[in-house]
Parts: sequence; C-alpha cells; structure tokens
Amino acid sequence: MKSIGMVIPFAGVPVGIVVPDKDLLKSIAVKFLVHDLDGQHFAAPSDVLRAIHKLMSPSQASIRSPPDRRDTMGRLRQFFRLSALRDDLETRLLAQDYRCLLLDDYFEDGTDRELQSTCAELTIEVSSRQYRPRH
Repeated sequence: MKSIGMVIPFAGVPVGIVVPDKDLLKSIAVKFLVHDLDGQHFAAPSDVLRAIHKLMSPSQASIRSPPDRRDTMGRLRQFFRLSALRDDLETRLLAQDYRCLLLDDYFEDGTDRELQSTCAELTIEVSSRQYRPRH
C-alpha cells in the first residue's frame, strides 16, 4: 500500500479514506453516514469495507436514516397544535386580564389556576423541543 492513503467506496461512492498510521490503517470518514468509523484503525482495507457494510446494514441504517415524510408531517402537526394551544391560551389570558382590570364584578372561579397550569404545561412542552409521536 502506498504511504499516501486509499479511497474507500461504498455502493460506488467514496465514503472515506484510509491512511497509514503506525502498522495499521486509520479510517477518515468523508461522508456522514460512516462518521462512526472515523479515526478507527484497521489491519486491511477489506476490514474497513466489512465495517462499512456492517454499519450500513438494515438494523443499523434505520438508526441513521433521515426522518421519513410521516415523521415530518407529525412534527408539522405538532407545531400547528402547539401554535393553536398558544393562541387559545393567549386569548383566554387577555380575557382574564380584562375581567380583572376593568370589571367590578370579578370573582375567583378557578380560572386563574387553570390558566397558570395550562401555561406551565405548554411552556414545558414547547421548551422541551422533543417530538413525541402519538400512536
């Protein structure tokens, strides 16, 4: 093997290179899909190819694949749901402020506590930035 390195293809696409490092070959990933192999050492180029094939196996590839359209649509639905909840909460808070500030017959009917609880729940869900698909 030459001392300059060797390109490692997968499915006809260069995904990394190997360069001599001591008595082994050091893998340098050039594509994100094989980033897990970056910096690892192998005895031969065939070992790198085996590691890439193992990494790209169906059980491993599903972990790295981009979200499918259904997941994207689910995230979009969640965005609109959270937006609608936020808008509803804002309207109810404005109405509650109006009642408190401008009406003489205001009385506590539990609405304040309910609005505080709803606001806290919505804040937690929005700030978590985690999508939880509904099944």
